[in-house]
Amino acid sequence: MDHLVDKSYNGNGSIFLDYRNTNNFSDDNNVVYGHFIKSGKLFYDLDKFRKQDFYDKNNSIKLYTFDGEKNYIIYSAYVAEPNENYRMQNFSSSSEKSKFLEKIKSKSMIKTLDVDVENTKILTLSTCSDRGDNRLVIHAVEI
Repeated sequence: MDHLVDKSYNGNGSIFLDYRNTNNFSDDNNVVYGHFIKSGKLFYDLDKFRKQDFYDKNNSIKLYTFDGEKNYIIYSAYVAEPNENYRMQNFSSSSEKSKFLEKIKSKSMIKTLDVDVENTKILTLSTCSDRGDNRLVIHAVEI
């Protein structure tokens, strides 16, 4: 939260993967955290997904990993309470995963594209919201 990848101190911290996720992004839901820095750093731009017109022009994510490039379409954007269960890494059944996907889609502040979510991996971006203790959450599905 307040260190860089090389473990040196930095008040802005780093963007990082949830410790419960595997580092190859193979879990059902891969959760990435970053601070909302008002100066425009780290996950500051995620706040723009509160507006439909921004999403309409910026609805995809490219993630570069050691294993190559992964592509995602943003599926949902909403504000969550701090203890809300949007961070579940794996699901016990396809039914449980489908219910999760339906729930997060229904919470979205914006209308997102209809995409096939069967057998897909989820990328979740989580940052603090500038509105209290809540979290701004962006979910994307791998394409």
